[in-house]
Formats: sequence, C-alpha cells, structure tokens
Amino acid sequence: MPQVVADNAVTEPPSTQNTTSDITPADAVVGPVAIPGNDTGVITDLPSIGADSGKTAAGAITKPFLTAEVMPEFAGGPEALRRYMQRNLRFPSQAASAAISGRVYVSFTVNPDGNISDVSVIKGLGYGTDEEAVRVISKMPPWSPGRQNNHAVPVRYTMPITFQYQ
Repeated sequence: MPQVVADNAVTEPPSTQNTTSDITPADAVVGPVAIPGNDTGVITDLPSIGADSGKTAAGAITKPFLTAEVMPEFAGGPEALRRYMQRNLRFPSQAASAAISGRVYVSFTVNPDGNISDVSVIKGLGYGTDEEAVRVISKMPPWSPGRQNNHAVPVRYTMPITFQYQ
C-alpha cells in the first residue's frame, strides 16, 4: 500500500556519475569501440532513413518455400501424376541387367507459373535410374503452383520414384 511521506523525508538516490573511475582500470577502453575491419566504426550499409513508406512491397521471392499454405499439385491430382509416371518412366537397361530395385529421391522447384526447375537427385540408386528420374521430372507438364498469402510462390518439392525390377 502506498504511503504519503513529507518532502523533507525524501532522499535522493545516490549519483551514478563518475563511478566508473572507481572500478575501471586506468588503461581500459570505455565508450564506443570501432568495429573490427572498419576504420570509422560507422555502419554504412543501412538503407536511407525516411525511405520507408509503411507498406510492404511484394518483391520477387528468390528462395523457394519448403512448405506453403497451399502446396503445389500436379494437374489432375495424385492419380494423374501416377499415370504420368507409369507412361513416361522407363526402366534403364543398366539397372535391368543388374537387377536393381529401389527408390530415387528427386527434389525440384515448382515455380509460381507452375513450371518445374532446379531438378536434382537427393538420394539415388545409380545404374541410370538417377538420370531417368531427372529426365521424367524435367519433362513434366506445369503444376498448379503453391500459394502463400494468396500469392503464387516457388515451392521446393521432394518426390520418391520407385524402380521395381520384376
């Protein structure tokens, strides 16, 4: 509970000025210190002050999302993707002669326009299966793009492709 105290009973807190000389060695550096590698210690790569309009600009997004509010989808859905893979994927002769079976994991970017780019193998089997997986993914028709905040955005997508020797 607050108390009412007479003005003459109130004391000022002790002053903090000049207390550093009591505890700081004479050869210590006190105050602003220059940034290593910069002669002046001044940061020069800041944008000009007063240039902010208060609105967020919809700039070009360069890094693809790993997940988006709406993920990209092959035109026609998962069933159409399965049919596309069955029609276009060929079992390499090297893999057939070596009786190789397994999965190749391929990563690619679905761009805002739905086109596929940056196709790469994350985990491969060898024997021509990696090259075949990249070929089929690169030739895919456009997907419906991923969306973030109601804008089409690039999304990085990883897909396993199974090669089964029978």
